[in-house]
Amino acid sequence: MSFRTRLLLIIGTAVVAACTAVTWTLLVTTTRAFEQLDEQRRLALLEQFRRTFRSRTEEIAGRVRAIAEAETSVRMAIDLSRPAGDPGAYVSDAEKLAAQHSLDFLEILDGEGRIISSAHSPERFGYSDPLAGHLQRLSGQPAFLSKQELREEVRIGMIAAATVSSAGSPLYILGGERLDEPFLSTLALPEGMRLWLYPNLEPTFSPRLLAGFKEPADRIGRLEPIVNTVMSSRREYSSLVFWSNDNADSDRIQAIPLEDTTSNSWAS
Repeated sequence: MSFRTRLLLIIGTAVVAACTAVTWTLLVTTTRAFEQLDEQRRLALLEQFRRTFRSRTEEIAGRVRAIAEAETSVRMAIDLSRPAGDPGAYVSDAEKLAAQHSLDFLEILDGEGRIISSAHSPERFGYSDPLAGHLQRLSGQPAFLSKQELREEVRIGMIAAATVSSAGSPLYILGGERLDEPFLSTLALPEGMRLWLYPNLEPTFSPRLLAGFKEPADRIGRLEPIVNTVMSSRREYSSLVFWSNDNADSDRIQAIPLEDTTSNSWAS
């Protein structure tokens, strides 16, 4: 089988704990014919993927920024700056805006990071968002990784922040998309690349969390040592994986961790 059809990319996310870093793991696998392949070509494909991923983070940030710059958002900020301004009047706005801009997550926050409106967790109205202390620094930057706690589950999102510029009360828009198999399927990739997603939301490696894995189920466990090594060291790691007793049925896996921009501040 050719290099093109066997090249495999796996993206994983790791949330170490409720208030610690979010880490991605990018793994690239090739067949045992790796030594015969053009290394420059392999690196070029990796860089192409990185550019595609960076472009998507900027695109998400652009949609969030468009909401912040909209006239309705500016009017909201001005209205809430008045003594009689009522945040409760805007409690349902985030849901409407999320639908209009095709975002899975969207929150409108006041200058202190308290939630005025939330599309994905409307019951959190009035509570402080976990990113409250980072909003000013993250505003206007490309999307970043963030754990999103919903009513009955935890999701990983590509989230961006933007500031509503007005002379009124400061407001922030926080929004993004779920990091899941559908998200990965929308990324434009070089021919022959595939994406898997592993959200590390449990204390130990859980095969059921690996999204998009189309290979035989008994092969998933062979990825566990690599995922665990990268998550614990947060360093690049390369290993040869034998999928069966046939030595020819093997892949070279290179893992590359990508850190969340809020990791230093969250670490405890």
